[in-house]
Amino acid sequence: MFDFGFSELLLIVIAGIFLVGPKDIPELLKNLGRGVRRLQYVRFAMSEQFDRFMQDNDLNEIRHFSVDPLKNVDEKEADEEAPAPPPAITSTASPEDTSSKTPL
Repeated sequence: MFDFGFSELLLIVIAGIFLVGPKDIPELLKNLGRGVRRLQYVRFAMSEQFDRFMQDNDLNEIRHFSVDPLKNVDEKEADEEAPAPPPAITSTASPEDTSSKTPL
C-alpha cells in the first residue's frame, strides 16, 4: 500500500524533527501510541459485542455461512453437471435465397 524506501522514510523523520522539535517528539509518540491502543480496544470491543449478539440470538450458523458460503453447499449440488447447451440453429436457406426477397 505504502511503498516507502529507507531514504524516503529517513527524509520524513528528519522533516518531522524540524517541524515538531526534538523536545516534543516523545510526547507526540506517546499520544500516538495511546490513540492506536484506543482504536485497537474499540475494534476488540465491537467484535466481542458482535459475537455476544450472535450467540444470544442463535445466529452463529448464519455468521459461519456468511464467512464461507460454499462450505455449506451439499456435495450433491456441487457435483451436478451443467445442462447441455441448446443445439445450434442452422439455416437451410442459401445467401442467394435471402437476397432475392424484397422488403415490405
